This record gives sequence, C-alpha cells and structure tokens, in this order.
Amino acid sequence: MKIVQRVPCCSDETMLEDCKRMLRVLTQTKDVKVGRGRASTTIKTPKYRVDEEIIQKIKNSIEYYEFQILSRGDNTEGL
Repeated sequence: MKIVQRVPCCSDETMLEDCKRMLRVLTQTKDVKVGRGRASTTIKTPKYRVDEEIIQKIKNSIEYYEFQILSRGDNTEGL
C-alpha cells in the first residue's frame, strides 16, 4: 500500500489534516457551460488533471493515519 510519507516534524494528526486538505483541493470541480442559447447545459469538470494513482495514494494515507491515531488508544473522541 503506497502512502504519502511522513514529514519528520509532523505528527499523525498533522499528516491526516494535510492529506485531507490535499484530497479536497485535488478533487475540486468547476462548472463549464456546454452548448449555446437555450440548449446550453453546465457540466462539472475537474479543476486539476491528476492521476488516479495519486488520488488513491492520498486516500490510502488518510486511512493509514486514521488507523494510527485510533490504534494509539489515547483518542477518546466519539465515545
């Protein structure tokens, strides 16, 4: 499983926030009008061209860092 490697000065929480931020930015879409006049429609297209491999790597990282936080046992959030 490929993940985004940890920056030496960052904790699991910081890496999780960074990965979520990267995913939110890279999956943004914009509305583009297609057609003319009354027949025009708007479609959502991605703002950035990103390989699916990179998106999957970020999703894997989110799962990994969430698991690391939960497996430490000091997180009592949600109980």
